[in-house]
Amino acid sequence: MSDTANTELRPLRPDDLERVIEIDQQVGGRPRRVFFEKRLEAALAHAKRFVPVAIDVDGTLQGFAIA
Repeated sequence: MSDTANTELRPLRPDDLERVIEIDQQVGGRPRRVFFEKRLEAALAHAKRFVPVAIDVDGTLQGFAIA
């Protein structure tokens, strides 16, 4: 990441799903589509129970957390 990168911390959105799956597969070695479909759906439906955050660098999702 360069010093001129535009970095943004924001809530996860439904349209982040594909990139979330891609990032997780890079780390874990296999896709977990169903897990993240359900987890993201629950996090967005029950905002008081979850903290779904994303980090964008120059407009591309580079990391996420669902706590």
